[in-house]
Amino acid sequence: MRMHEEPCRCSNKGDAFFKGLFWGAVAGAILGVIFAPDKGDETRKKLKKLAEDYEEKGHEAAKTAKVEFRKAKTKYEKIMERAEPIIEEAKDKIAEIEKRVEKEIAKDKGPVLDALQDLEDTVDDEAHKIRKRFFKGTRKR
Repeated sequence: MRMHEEPCRCSNKGDAFFKGLFWGAVAGAILGVIFAPDKGDETRKKLKKLAEDYEEKGHEAAKTAKVEFRKAKTKYEKIMERAEPIIEEAKDKIAEIEKRVEKEIAKDKGPVLDALQDLEDTVDDEAHKIRKRFFKGTRKR
């Protein structure tokens, strides 16, 4: 896997479409009820029923989101279970190389050690980016 590969952003377009579709349907339903030629009592009953329907749909959407979040969390945990040993091995190898450099190069070792430290920082940064990409768009509760 290449370290600087960008994640696919294809799903954002679909999300925006469905959000627009949902809110358009909500606005259309409300406007349809408001401008209907019914009496005030009938209109209020229709609005109450409409609100109850959307509340139920909201609860269903929340349940679905929880299920999807659990699936994503499980997938993330499996990925990190495989990635953590690789990250730790890379860190260990970097530390081993640093020790060798310290032993073998007694003078003017600063630039080499700085480069190794930069490499270790890059490994940490990439691990953080992987975690961040995986959970992009989710909030902790």
